[in-house]
Amino acid sequence: MSRPDSLDAGHPENGGKKKERAVPIRWIVEGWRWVAWCACKIGLNQPHAPHWFIAFFTLLLAVFAYYAWDESTQTTKALQGQLKATREATEVANRGWLAVPFMLLTTPIESGKPVDFLIRLVNTGRSPALHGAFRFNEFTIPYILDRGGYDPDAEPRARNTACDGLVPSADSGLVIWPGNTNFGMQYSFEDTEQHRQFAADAATRKKSLVVEGCFAYTTAGAAHTSAFRFFLRDTAPSGGSFRQSNTPGPGCEPLLNGTNQCRWMFNSMLSGNDAN
Repeated sequence: MSRPDSLDAGHPENGGKKKERAVPIRWIVEGWRWVAWCACKIGLNQPHAPHWFIAFFTLLLAVFAYYAWDESTQTTKALQGQLKATREATEVANRGWLAVPFMLLTTPIESGKPVDFLIRLVNTGRSPALHGAFRFNEFTIPYILDRGGYDPDAEPRARNTACDGLVPSADSGLVIWPGNTNFGMQYSFEDTEQHRQFAADAATRKKSLVVEGCFAYTTAGAAHTSAFRFFLRDTAPSGGSFRQSNTPGPGCEPLLNGTNQCRWMFNSMLSGNDAN
């Protein structure tokens, strides 16, 4: 019986190249062929074959079986990991994502009352955002000068706490559909002495008013949150830098081109924004 060709395929004299690592079944087949070749050479088919010889090849077969099992296990784990990653990517691509692109002041800040505002809420994902719950906070920080931007040293570094403990409503709440639906939400802070003082300090430019909030909702069977933070800034008429807006509001004057020049505007901040 000649030696199996597969054992000589990689020998330099045969001009062969080293083969790639075979799949587990191929290992077992090659192993058995090698065992058969050795058995014929040494005489395993003879009655006087030594017991240690039989034990050796039994052990060899066990080694081949172990490596076949190990290869199969690693392949299964890799496939499971790929399946999990694909499933998570699909869920992310098809879930709902809530965002608050802007806020508008709806009551003159000079009125002496607490601030109330209108926010625009959009779902940029592909699934409805269900059971929506919300929370808003307000506070003041050192006045942020209008210099074509804002002073980063005056910006709060603390995280947005509006999401702390906030969970989607169990059997009610907002429903925000995906697409180009514009969902406007009006909100007023409670009429307390502290909230009135916040508005008064902002109106006199002693401090800058910051409003942060969070929405909790469910989509694709999981709970998520979206946090945001804005600050209120006025642009003095003498500065010649009125903001233009398509929506009229307090501190805004209509222009001939159909838009409005607004004195008080909410501006997005770099900190306090998050989504999961």
